[in-house]
Amino acid sequence: MPGGDYLRYVALGDSQTEGLGDGDDSTGPRGWADRLAERLAAGGPTLQYANLAVRGHLAAQVHAEQLGPALALRPDLATVVAGVNDLLRPRFDADEVAGHLEAMFAALTAQGAHVATLTFPDIARITPLARPLSPRVAALNHRIRAAAHRHGVVVAETSHHPVVTDPRLWSQDRLHAGPLGHERIAAAVAHALQLPGSGDSWTHPLPSPVVTLSGWRAAAVLAEEHLRVQARWFDVGRWHDRLGELVTEIRTITATHPLCERFWAQLMLALHRCGRQAEALQAYGSVVTLLRDELGVDPGGELRRLHQAILSDDPGLALSPGAARVMVAPAAHEVTRADGDRDGPPVPAELPVNVTTFTGRRSELRFLHNVLTGDGPGPRRVAIVGAGGTGKSALAVHAARGVAERFPDGLLYVNLHGATPNAEPLRRTRLSGRAPG
Repeated sequence: MPGGDYLRYVALGDSQTEGLGDGDDSTGPRGWADRLAERLAAGGPTLQYANLAVRGHLAAQVHAEQLGPALALRPDLATVVAGVNDLLRPRFDADEVAGHLEAMFAALTAQGAHVATLTFPDIARITPLARPLSPRVAALNHRIRAAAHRHGVVVAETSHHPVVTDPRLWSQDRLHAGPLGHERIAAAVAHALQLPGSGDSWTHPLPSPVVTLSGWRAAAVLAEEHLRVQARWFDVGRWHDRLGELVTEIRTITATHPLCERFWAQLMLALHRCGRQAEALQAYGSVVTLLRDELGVDPGGELRRLHQAILSDDPGLALSPGAARVMVAPAAHEVTRADGDRDGPPVPAELPVNVTTFTGRRSELRFLHNVLTGDGPGPRRVAIVGAGGTGKSALAVHAARGVAERFPDGLLYVNLHGATPNAEPLRRTRLSGRAPG
């Protein structure tokens, strides 16, 4: 009943239909299907709505586990959206996936339901690392259109419009739509269904008076390059005597980018080399659960091989003798003598590795240099204040290294862990033993 009143709406699908990326922990997922139901309910308070979608489900699972309950609800409107999880798996069969979608189209329309689906945007236009998946997306979209045509299924064509690849429509993982994206998908399906008040406004670009869409794409590319640089920086062999510190750093980055398997591999290897094999295996279990729940996939071959090597305590995982010498700065708590006197008391040189790509902050660095090197009685203290993640620690270390030669008696460094995930901030009583005496 295009443009008419619907009494029973059922949504079938995976995490996108469930609403992952929209909503929060307190309210739960919202998502485009919920938003579409709200539009339908606005036309009449008698709408009954059921969202049967389950995150991580493949098309075959949606077919096997959701179609039966959907038919039992006897909907007059149903949406069927699945296949992205299949696209991400090593072995993808577009005909098989489309076959499951078509079987659901056929069963629902045969029962009298009006069915809607949608095509998928080119993932490579959202995240350049996914370029190998472009042919898969095109093949699946072609089959979705053909199957929909055979059964009178309405198709919301989201694949053709540039706005669907605007990064602002997507969550940080670039696989799930964000709130704006879910809003646009709901509007697209409403438009395809010719609901009252719907239109093609969902195809319009987001307002961007300062930054162009190409600028956003460039920012996305730069963000991915930043992740590659971070991954190279976390090369475990470079840290050797500071593996405990490295573990803390990598835990932070895996929390921010939980779907990046390379960071998980580096975390597992660092834990193993710290003698924390149980924690390394626990980390593998965490990423297995995460990937299966969020994407419906298993870890890649590299991560699986590393897991087996840790289980067998493979000697090849040990640091090579030369790895200890691959250092770009003195290790934390390493002691040296500035004057080369091996007989005198050791001088602490505890500053972390400097950030080689540090840029900007010239006025702040100039101020810190003047304060730390200026004449005057008594000790000099500086507090750097700002929100977490704005570069306070990097600025402090960079400034300290710039004046290091003026402090020949030593350089102390204490990480207070004020913003370190899963780490308890240091208390004053624990810091008292760090004062030089």
